[in-house]
Amino acid sequence: MASIARVSYSSLVEVLRPQQGTAIKGAPNFVWSVPNIVFDQDWGVPGQLLCNIDLQWVRPGSMTPPAYEAGVALPRIGTLFFDVTYEGQILLQAGDKIKTISGPVTGTFDIRVIPEPAKDIIGVVDHAEAQIVETGILGKNLFPGTDSF
Repeated sequence: MASIARVSYSSLVEVLRPQQGTAIKGAPNFVWSVPNIVFDQDWGVPGQLLCNIDLQWVRPGSMTPPAYEAGVALPRIGTLFFDVTYEGQILLQAGDKIKTISGPVTGTFDIRVIPEPAKDIIGVVDHAEAQIVETGILGKNLFPGTDSF
């Protein structure tokens, strides 16, 4: 369902979901792959989502930043705004990752909490919001501007 906030959607992201791969020496192996789900019915491309990534705003109370870690650069934390389906369903799940394809924000982000519906003035679900936390650069948490720990 196209929301009023859709005019501010400036980022195109690819959704990644963990899938069980082949077992390695008897241990399960999980790989990140793009599911064959149309997350954005107006965009219509499976696995992609038109959204707004706001790294300057976190909803007070329900979205808390993670604890500090010694010797690790702070991750970028923000809010992902996206549309729900025409039926009002939220297809993104906690545990999914989003990887930016285009837009003003670049990077890979974790969705660590269940996305929440946002209602308009009369109580109709208009769009959804989810807290996002940037994952490490190439699997490492490097300090900005450096090539090593």
